[in-house]
Amino acid sequence: MIFATAAKNHASSGVRGITGSGVRGITGSGVRGITGSGVRGITGSGVRGITGSGVRGITGSGVRGITGSGVRGVAMSNEE
Repeated sequence: MIFATAAKNHASSGVRGITGSGVRGITGSGVRGITGSGVRGITGSGVRGITGSGVRGITGSGVRGITGSGVRGVAMSNEE
């Protein structure tokens, strides 16, 4: 799940520029350009161009309701 411990290393508007412990290296506008360890190699506009190992069972419209093994319990909206 996405957590930024006590807002540590947390700089975001909507879903932009979120970094923290457990959710490492998430950057992007809306849901674009998500990279990091745990959530590996996810890139694309909407749900397009998702690549990476351990990114299993991704479902949803936009980036809503992303669940799976490797990417566990990720749920976010690109609405701002």
